[in-house]
Amino acid sequence: MLRAAALLGSLILIGCTSEVPASQRSPNASPAASDAVPRLSGFSMAYDPGSRKLVMFGASEADFKPTTWTWDGSQWRQEHPATSPPAFGGSMAYDRASASLVLYGLGSDGSPQTWEWTAGTWVERHPPAAPPRFYSFSLGDNEAAGNVIAFGGCCAQDIAPSQTWSWDGSTWKRLQPNTMPIDRVGVNLVYDPAIQKLVLLGGYVRGSGNQSNDLWTWDGERWVREYPPGVIPSELVPESPTKAPGHGTAGPGRLSLRAACRRLGFITRWRGMKPPISSCSSTR
Repeated sequence: MLRAAALLGSLILIGCTSEVPASQRSPNASPAASDAVPRLSGFSMAYDPGSRKLVMFGASEADFKPTTWTWDGSQWRQEHPATSPPAFGGSMAYDRASASLVLYGLGSDGSPQTWEWTAGTWVERHPPAAPPRFYSFSLGDNEAAGNVIAFGGCCAQDIAPSQTWSWDGSTWKRLQPNTMPIDRVGVNLVYDPAIQKLVLLGGYVRGSGNQSNDLWTWDGERWVREYPPGVIPSELVPESPTKAPGHGTAGPGRLSLRAACRRLGFITRWRGMKPPISSCSSTR
């Protein structure tokens, strides 16, 4: 899990790279060095093992035109592909089946679009099956299975709940896991090689604008709720202060650890999820 966090942190750090001082710039640097990257809206990026570069796609805030940039470890370079996706906010991940980057986004009419970054240009794909209109997804490279997993939702999600899809290099397939996160969009997905699973964190739940902090992993067939040691799940927080006899006050709007673990036992048995044994073992 630490490796996954480190990977996610490194992507954030790269995206926020500050201007390189003139004294440290290479004399052979192109005009499109890191200090020339424009402010982008709705950008996404992913690492391309083939070129050994980070690829970033988004829309320039100045003119709202689509633009593609690559990072080679020392500077940003603007690419000028022959074709390009429209200026939409999407998500990108490495596709091992086609050895290219796959980008999923929505057209101006809400229709799904799938593009691949290969050989230095964008190529639109027209798969026989695709997610429904208006659905926004986050993509993750599922290295263990050699495919790409997409998780997301639409609208307020009361009518159109979240869905899970997979991309095998040629088409999209709707997956039907028996357990999955509560409906949400804008999740963070990253593969953790230490446990060989895709990790999902956060997301905006049911159009409320509230960011969730629960953690899930994809085991190839279903989403599994994970419970880091010592962290009481957010769904165990009541609406009013709670006192636990002999264990003090749990604080405004919170349960004591013993009461939380007792309630969690019912929830996990009902949902068929993995209980946080390491968190609750001392309360038994």
